[in-house]
Amino acid sequence: MTRREDYINRIHRMFSIAEIELKSLAKNNLNNANIVWEDITNRILNICFTYNTENLNQEKANFPGIDLGNRENGIGIQVTRRNDVTKFRETIEMVIRNEGYKTFPKLKIFILGRKKATYKLDNQSWESYLQFDVESDILDFGTILNYCQSMEPGKLKELTEYLEWELKCDGSVNHASIEKIDAYMELVKRENSHIMIIGLGKQLPIEKTWIQLQLIKRDDLLKMETSKNDKETMLTAYHEYSTRDKDVYDVETVLETGRKTVVLAGPGMGKSTLCKKLLFIALRRGCRSIKVSLMDVAGYIRTGQSFDEALRSAMVQSLDFQLEKEEVQGQFEFLFLDGLDECGDIRRKVAQEISAWSTGHQSVKIVVTSRPIGYDFLPLEDFEHLEIQTLNPDHLNSYVEKILEELEPENLESCIGWFEKQLIQRKIRDLACRSPLLLGFLLQMSIRKQFFGQYRCELYEQILMEWLQRSSRENAKKISESELLRGSEIIAFYMLNHVDEMYQGVYTKSKIVEYVGTCFEEELECRKLVGRQKAEICVDFWSERGILDCSYFQGEERYLFLHLNIGEFLAGKYISQMTEISKQEWINSHYRQSIWHESIRMAIACEDEISIIEKLLEIEQGSQLPNGAIFLAAEGVGEKHSSKGPQALYDKLLEYLQSDNPYLSNKAAKAIWQMEGKSLNWHTEVLLRLLQTNFMWIRDSSYSVYLRIPVEEQDYDVLRNFIICYGKNPDRGYQGLAKKNMEETVKRLKIAERDLPVIDAIKHIYYDHCTVAGMKILQEYLEQVGEKEWADEYYQQKSKFSIADFMKSHQKLEDNLGMLVQILVDIYGTTEIKNPMKICPEYSKLLQVIGLMEMPISELMVLQYDLSNSYSKSILKAACLAGGIDVDRLKEELYYLLKNGEDMETSRFDQIRCNLSAECLWERTGGVIPIGHIVEGLCSNSDILGIPSALIALANSEEEGMKGGIRELLFRGDSNVMARVGWLLPRIFKENSMSLMLKRLDSNDLPCYHELYDNLNDCQGPINWEQWLRIVKKGLNSDEPDVAKAVLKYLLNEKKESYPENIKEPLINTIKQQFELWLNKKVTCQQCKSGAILDERGFCPKCNTGGDLPLGSFIEVLLAMQQCPKEDLITYIGHENSDMSKVARAGLEQILVEDGVFLDNCLERLINRQVPNYIFSVILDLPSHCLKDRKESILRLANGEETVLTLNFIRRLNNQEWLNGDDRKDYLEKMVAHPDSTVRSRAMACWLGDDSVYNYFMVE
Repeated sequence: MTRREDYINRIHRMFSIAEIELKSLAKNNLNNANIVWEDITNRILNICFTYNTENLNQEKANFPGIDLGNRENGIGIQVTRRNDVTKFRETIEMVIRNEGYKTFPKLKIFILGRKKATYKLDNQSWESYLQFDVESDILDFGTILNYCQSMEPGKLKELTEYLEWELKCDGSVNHASIEKIDAYMELVKRENSHIMIIGLGKQLPIEKTWIQLQLIKRDDLLKMETSKNDKETMLTAYHEYSTRDKDVYDVETVLETGRKTVVLAGPGMGKSTLCKKLLFIALRRGCRSIKVSLMDVAGYIRTGQSFDEALRSAMVQSLDFQLEKEEVQGQFEFLFLDGLDECGDIRRKVAQEISAWSTGHQSVKIVVTSRPIGYDFLPLEDFEHLEIQTLNPDHLNSYVEKILEELEPENLESCIGWFEKQLIQRKIRDLACRSPLLLGFLLQMSIRKQFFGQYRCELYEQILMEWLQRSSRENAKKISESELLRGSEIIAFYMLNHVDEMYQGVYTKSKIVEYVGTCFEEELECRKLVGRQKAEICVDFWSERGILDCSYFQGEERYLFLHLNIGEFLAGKYISQMTEISKQEWINSHYRQSIWHESIRMAIACEDEISIIEKLLEIEQGSQLPNGAIFLAAEGVGEKHSSKGPQALYDKLLEYLQSDNPYLSNKAAKAIWQMEGKSLNWHTEVLLRLLQTNFMWIRDSSYSVYLRIPVEEQDYDVLRNFIICYGKNPDRGYQGLAKKNMEETVKRLKIAERDLPVIDAIKHIYYDHCTVAGMKILQEYLEQVGEKEWADEYYQQKSKFSIADFMKSHQKLEDNLGMLVQILVDIYGTTEIKNPMKICPEYSKLLQVIGLMEMPISELMVLQYDLSNSYSKSILKAACLAGGIDVDRLKEELYYLLKNGEDMETSRFDQIRCNLSAECLWERTGGVIPIGHIVEGLCSNSDILGIPSALIALANSEEEGMKGGIRELLFRGDSNVMARVGWLLPRIFKENSMSLMLKRLDSNDLPCYHELYDNLNDCQGPINWEQWLRIVKKGLNSDEPDVAKAVLKYLLNEKKESYPENIKEPLINTIKQQFELWLNKKVTCQQCKSGAILDERGFCPKCNTGGDLPLGSFIEVLLAMQQCPKEDLITYIGHENSDMSKVARAGLEQILVEDGVFLDNCLERLINRQVPNYIFSVILDLPSHCLKDRKESILRLANGEETVLTLNFIRRLNNQEWLNGDDRKDYLEKMVAHPDSTVRSRAMACWLGDDSVYNYFMVE
């Protein structure tokens, strides 16, 4: 290598480091480095081009538009990290506005990084003022590197040595180092550009994948940790954790915001694919990135390497060279670390090393993936945590279509049709949504036109055979297919048997192989060594195929089923193949354990006989009370692919159907539903007789069963009479069963004849007495019998809303969004593109910046009034600047929205939007738009422009006229303006904000707005306490509930010790007086404007909308001031206002915990009926240590004549840890025979295990 090449490589390395660090510092709002780089740039340019410039900011801070200049030759240079056209325009406009062109007519811009390939900039606005050529006067690091090729050797050496001294980068990097980095980047691109659909052998481009992320709350994560020792929930949580809806963002958000991120998801949900997607996006943006498996990193750490050494070793483990620390320093912007959970017993240590490494590498963005179970939050607590969301079932078909379009474009419609037809069972659809891996197999089966099966066990069997038969096996001579399948069943049975020891090493490979090998040895009558060999092959085989998922525990491989459901199915197959004696004994000892329930269902479905059903029925019949075995049997029958149903099981359920216990009757009916379609003697005459009983719950349950007998056995008159009777009394029914019966009956009604009594009954039920789903069923019937016009008219009359009104509102929203796009076009123009766009990220980011998509419809509807004002352009332009919008890309998107958007099938403004969490730096807007426009923006009708205007005002607080404008609005603005001005006041006026706020609130000539009180806590400065007390009284005395609540919230958050002594007593008296007034105040509804008075609950009798009264807030403040007597709290708990009752209840609970004497007093008064019964529920919700010594009194109340006390106790029985299992069992045995049907029903639900109490009392 020549000396020149060495110098250039060293400069290239230093520029690369600088570029990455400057980007990182800017992201974290650390802009001091830009100021330092003004001097560095000045030296660089003077060495290279002899401009002889000097730093103008040393003469005058923030010299307008120009940082470096030479007055003699007229050169002015702007130094900036930004490389967008918007920045160039702003610079030019600022130089012209401040007449900088008179001294520096030759403008140049130096970018601290890389400029774009081309820029389009109209020079008409500046050519008469400045000499500035877009092609030659925009300089960057690349300009310097290109110039170095022909630079004088002495100057080149000087530049190199200066940069190494300034940037502390002594030493040289040779050409081989650059080649290593390039080789690694090629490897990364090659390995992460696609995903593989297992079984099809086809690769899909990674850009075709799309996975949503949703934010995870820390509380949820800690909740997972607390469930670690609960074997009932542990495995379910492990496989189903990522199923809850939260705020959802697209994957690009991980790259846009936050420097350190952890992504959590269960097995098979796409963590590794997510890493590939993020890496692909980063590389496409020109950002060098590292992606490694943390399992590999952990392996190197175990050999004694540091994390940094292990990271570099993992990077190049498939390459023929090593990377030194100096060779990678500053070369990468992103680090993707996949699989923290795979680090085994050193997982915590690896997490700690990651955290420490991130501290020393501030310029690198880090993304870590892990599973939630076993994840330790603390080592990475300063990382942002996200989780992968399961696929939305409503979007599953469109997602499948996108993949099939790549896999089978010629047979697309056929494959999609097959997939949709097969996915009719909800449970199978849920499985597909939970796992992209499983979805891949369903796609494979769709392409081959294979049936998924009507039952889950059929699908699982298909998947296993697909895995088995489509796999090439070198070990076919050592183990057969039947032995592989049997091995998977043994593994599954072993794992479920040892769930409670999951974290004690029982799932390690050695333990599994030992158990399976022993089973093989016995079943195959082979030698021990052969059995272990077959077991090991079996574990490896299913691990390679993705059935088993490998992680590490204490340095050894540990396995779990990738899909818990398949593991439960395999365990069920194992159970079904036990000997009859073993099977009966096993069922007898395990049927109560809920962790085995799914496997028992699957065992029933898999066995050819009905021996498990018979055993469960035998257990049920041998019990004095129902014990749940029969319901488990019925659920298994529902999964069984057999037309014949077990008659004895049905007969026993029919017996329960006639129970005087409403819950048991209802549960029996639902169990019988599982047997629909089976060949049975349905005892139709018994069902018809039960329809005449006096017990409503038996009638409803019996009729629901009658609807499931074969159609040929049903009497149409029974269905017809049910609808007519239901129409006369539509509000009846037990647990909603009657409504379900009604909906099912309407589906079976004859359409050919106009049955007027039936039609009249359905008209009476329609809208007012049905669910949303039921209304759709009723509407279809009415349309089929020629009553569509009546249904539409009645719907509009009741809902006071027409389809025409909806379409008009929708069009108005579209027009407003179209107006927004047109204004953006007016500001920036458009750039023509040829290819259509799927999403518009820059437009989406702008919508996020101004908060448009989070605003209510009402805000969107008034947006047009704001957009019609000239100030809107300034606000939107500033918002683009704050959000770092790439204007060049935005112009392309605007062109597409205007020219191509009309062809979209749905709303073009919603269809192209992606959900990105934009990062906003509002300080960028300082000094860029007129103060008058900001003030106008603060007066916007909509928060869409109003809130950004407030943020812009804050960034411009020191600009001339800004404070005066805000002060003027404070004394004349409306409610919307007060929200924004109130927020700005403490942030801009600071120590003077309190006096200004008090002056405004004390004015009798101006309305009193709650938005001002909302911000009173943030105000600073001395307080005039007499004036302060006046404004508190004024707010509490307001007729507006929101104002009084805002005052009370302020008082609750204010430091009580800061009150002067002469203020405390008048303040307390004021609060008490106003509370009494509010308790009796007649408040009119502000929602429907009908003038109706809110009732005691705080609801309007006309529109049934809550008025949000401040009663609960009054009690909160009085409790905080210790001014709310205990007896008053007891009274307030019974108040019809739910907020007031809730706060009083919480206050009384706290007093009862702290005051045992008062607790005893309350129990005694409950026994003597001297306090309301609802106090018993308050006591039952207290911690166990408060109740364990008061068992006798509590049980006396729970066994008393007051039914409401008994019901409250049963409802909370599972929370009463002070009560042992035998006591619970005795109590419930007594309650299921209680004379009250509601008590019997709730006790039976508790007895059968609902409300998670099963394991407490089902003990022999």
